[in-house]
Amino acid sequence: MLRTLFARLQCRTKAFNFPLNFQGVSVDEEVLRTRYVPMNQRCRLSMSNIFEEDLAEGFGFAFKNFLAALEERDLTFLKHVCEPTLFKELEKSVGQLTGSEWYVESDFTEDEVDFNMKYTSFSFIYGVNPNRQTNRPKNEYEYFNLFNIKNGIDLHFYKPLFEFKHCLPFLRVSCLFSCPNGVYLKNKDGSVILGQTSTSYHKIIFEGMGRTCHRNEDFEEAQRNIWKCMSNFESEEKLQMIRKIFQVENMTWKVADIDNYMNGNPYVN
Repeated sequence: MLRTLFARLQCRTKAFNFPLNFQGVSVDEEVLRTRYVPMNQRCRLSMSNIFEEDLAEGFGFAFKNFLAALEERDLTFLKHVCEPTLFKELEKSVGQLTGSEWYVESDFTEDEVDFNMKYTSFSFIYGVNPNRQTNRPKNEYEYFNLFNIKNGIDLHFYKPLFEFKHCLPFLRVSCLFSCPNGVYLKNKDGSVILGQTSTSYHKIIFEGMGRTCHRNEDFEEAQRNIWKCMSNFESEEKLQMIRKIFQVENMTWKVADIDNYMNGNPYVN
């Protein structure tokens, strides 16, 4: 009897798709030490220079608020803070929960950020839009990529091969959270169906965007200035260029992917 119930439970969990990986994502400790730790230092310094403040704690609270919204099944909040294609997946998952006896619960405290966060990448995206539905197919862009190992910034530049209408420049930040507290999928009796048994990692991609699109007349100048900044990022003049192009003073942040459920949620396909 017990074996039959367990088999049924396994079938149900396999059929249950949820963007958050309750077990956490796999992270190689050697990669963490040799790659992510130095990358975190470079990205944090570059972001602090651009924003003139440390955003790490803010991303931590954003992650906790995201988890709280999952617990409360707050679709209004999730729609507001998530990229639309990710939200559609979350909406399906929350719908599955609503029709079941299962619920999401975390052990995080309400007021404190009780986990460690590392930046694993920091990217400038220019030439496409964070709203994926407005972008052309990948083969209709000329693509340039430049990585500055000194400051950890990764530039993704898309030049349309056909008519350029507009783009909304945006930033993309990948964060790795080390969580000693659990995030669980539980049954109505409180028993754990899915969830970590020790410290786990969760990977969140945030995208930050301004409000004003760049038109055709802005494109060439922005292209020249971005390339200048990538070659030498240390002067205040070039930091001001970046702040202006990416509109950091009026930036809105969205969650674009969690635990690689959207395969990074590419902006062009």
